[in-house]
Amino acid sequence: MSMKNLVLKALENLAPKLLAELKSSNSLDQYLQTTAEEISSQIVSLTMEIAKKNGLDKAESLQERAGILASADQAAAEIVLSQMLEFPQDEISQPKQDATTSLQTQTSTMPDLG
Repeated sequence: MSMKNLVLKALENLAPKLLAELKSSNSLDQYLQTTAEEISSQIVSLTMEIAKKNGLDKAESLQERAGILASADQAAAEIVLSQMLEFPQDEISQPKQDATTSLQTQTSTMPDLG
């Protein structure tokens, strides 16, 4: 699934009012594009940060480096998506867990994945 489709699905499920507003103002496509680009950029940055914390620079083989990067990418995607796909609560939306911790706080408490 593309990142834009992922953002759209999140809007449909978590913020139907915002989705309707974006559609009615003809700004949905721009919102999806901008949000998808921002998510992708943050995932790349956080992946490298996590990978370095988990010994990417000390990895001796290409396979070891690939494993560290894959684990870091998975962790980064989970963190960034959970933050970036948070939307203001609609009155009709179901309550969801509070995720107010910052990206910096989450990355500093990440366990070693390597």
